Amino acid sequence: MKKRVHTGRSFNNTRNNRHCDSNDNAGTRRELPKGSDCCTAKKVYSSLLQSVEFSKSQYGDIKNWDWSLGAADFYKKYLGKYLKTTAVCEDTDTSICWSGNKTKQLNGSYYTGDSNQVNFKLADGTIIRLEKQNDLHIHVWVDINGVKEPNTFGRDIFILTLVGDAFKDNYQIIPHAGLYMFGHGLTREEIKSTNGQACTQTKSGTTCGELILMDGWEIKDDYPW
Repeated sequence: MKKRVHTGRSFNNTRNNRHCDSNDNAGTRRELPKGSDCCTAKKVYSSLLQSVEFSKSQYGDIKNWDWSLGAADFYKKYLGKYLKTTAVCEDTDTSICWSGNKTKQLNGSYYTGDSNQVNFKLADGTIIRLEKQNDLHIHVWVDINGVKEPNTFGRDIFILTLVGDAFKDNYQIIPHAGLYMFGHGLTREEIKSTNGQACTQTKSGTTCGELILMDGWEIKDDYPW
């Protein structure tokens, strides 16, 4: 299986002939999924990467962070102080920060996530969820248009993974500690495969962010909607 090296790439282009500002170094115009805004995605992705780097400068290597903390405490200590947050909703309190049980997968089913989580809203309306999987492994959900529809993986919701060490399962191959798109390390064919997290209309779509990133932030003809 061919591994891919994380380069910290960011979102460069917008949909519907819109461009980010000159500092975004936008290149050719590329179409993104309806309901998504690449400028917002780039800003959030960059902010999350910066918050990780700031926290590393204060607390040291990610591997040595206190991964025994719950999602809410982890956010408060390592990420929250570096993000422009307007609301924080711990555990199941999602009336302000998340769409509750209305997160859709591309196959039309709903996904609720784990209970060990914290949801927070940024000043620009973006909603982010930190979902603790286990020690050294946290999922970061990003809904780039807040509680507005479609609230669907691969359309306006994308998942990243924050890990404290190298990590491998059926859905991602991560070489070392850091923040990655969910599905990192898989080939394009594997992301489009039949596994449950695949970026297809019959699966969840949770790896679609990595697919768009892999394709240079261009929606190809085989994108699943």
